Amino acid sequence: MALLFAVLLLFLLCGSPARAEWQVAESAHFRLFQKGDAEPAAEQVRQLEELHALLASLTGAGGEARARPRLDLFIVEDLSEALPGVALSPGIRGFYRTTPGGIAVFARADSTGRGAGSQHVLFHEVTHHFLGADWAHAYPAWYVEGLAEYFGTARFLPRRIDYGRVDQARLAWLLKGPWLPPEDVLRWRGESRDPARTSMLYAQSWLLTHWLLRTPGGPERLSAYLSALTRGEDPVLAFAQHVDPDLDTLNSRLAAYFSDPRWANFTRVRRERPLEVDVSVTALPPSAERLLLPKVVIQQGIDQATGGKLLEAIRAGADANDPWAMRALALAELRHGDAGAALAMLETMLQRAPGDAELLRWRGEARLKISGNLEAARGDFRAAFAAEPGDWRAMVAYVRTYPPNALDPETLAVLERGWTLAPQVKETAVMLAQALALKGRNQEAARLVQPIIFGPHGVFLPPRATWLALPLQAR
Repeated sequence: MALLFAVLLLFLLCGSPARAEWQVAESAHFRLFQKGDAEPAAEQVRQLEELHALLASLTGAGGEARARPRLDLFIVEDLSEALPGVALSPGIRGFYRTTPGGIAVFARADSTGRGAGSQHVLFHEVTHHFLGADWAHAYPAWYVEGLAEYFGTARFLPRRIDYGRVDQARLAWLLKGPWLPPEDVLRWRGESRDPARTSMLYAQSWLLTHWLLRTPGGPERLSAYLSALTRGEDPVLAFAQHVDPDLDTLNSRLAAYFSDPRWANFTRVRRERPLEVDVSVTALPPSAERLLLPKVVIQQGIDQATGGKLLEAIRAGADANDPWAMRALALAELRHGDAGAALAMLETMLQRAPGDAELLRWRGEARLKISGNLEAARGDFRAAFAAEPGDWRAMVAYVRTYPPNALDPETLAVLERGWTLAPQVKETAVMLAQALALKGRNQEAARLVQPIIFGPHGVFLPPRATWLALPLQAR
């Protein structure tokens, strides 16, 4: 009995085992949400900044990206919580999602609950994000995925940088075979219902990218091919013209390249010291354990049935004394519940934080939903992107309050700025393309749509889009 009392007393004094808190690590280009201690989250963000710097140095791009919003990344224990209601393949380790509600990367935590084991996934998806910022080219799906795999294995060490290393998962599929015809890889649109076929497409895309980037003359031929796609040429014919005319033997020659031990060489760059990265880490309140992912899901956009379930969960977990939880509740009510209650909460929160861009944007949305007051909503949206010049969502929401054929030069400039800040969002690109086409600027409109047509997943428009797709004849 005495021993039991001693154990109970120790429990009461020490409390229950501490649960890992959500940490937010922020740098110039990234905002990483991860459970656990602050330092692992900070180190993960430093690695992401190293990758961004490497991509910028190799491509000469990235200058405009400094003005773009940070990319949100989430290390989660269960990926299904990041996309509820959608059946995910058991093999998926992460994904990159762009919607009019936001851009984010989700990666599955490793066995420790941290993101170290997910670094390949994070690097892969960040490469997607970086490439998606370049709308000067129409990148085909095989190159988008192949390049992401190429840099997914990058390593940043104190005195060196390695990239272009062998990806063991893709290597296994290449060894397993059988390989798909080159035409299938070149015409791939980033989608396949057959998991085995998808895995082989990824593997062959990685090998083809590796081959082009690491053989004499390959980068120059690749550049000519990508320029041809940007002009609207057929992906297979353009490849035969600018890269390799003999598609019948391409797989055999790729297999020979693959069989040569020298192919596994990678680039190693020596350096004096690691990149200096300013990182701040903030702990989220305990309510984030229950509310963070539902809030993110609602913000990005979800169907009404799933949104209703998330609303109930947020209502049950929101404490009126927790400002962070009340912000999540206001968004959930706005999108899937009582917009009037959401507006009342937003008014109260704006009294304490009158310049909060997110709250202003949500209030504009609430005013439109409740009364259709265009001028009041426009005022909120303008105030939002005046307070936060990178708030592309407020810019797009502001322009959506005008008919597509009634945009004056100033309003069109707002839309162009919103697209520039988040060019990865296809819906915004199509919206801008339509606005330009209505002004008779068809060539500019076509340049915006072309990358979407040739890129992964093609053109996507939400079912309730208030703007129409650009007619293809405008090309």
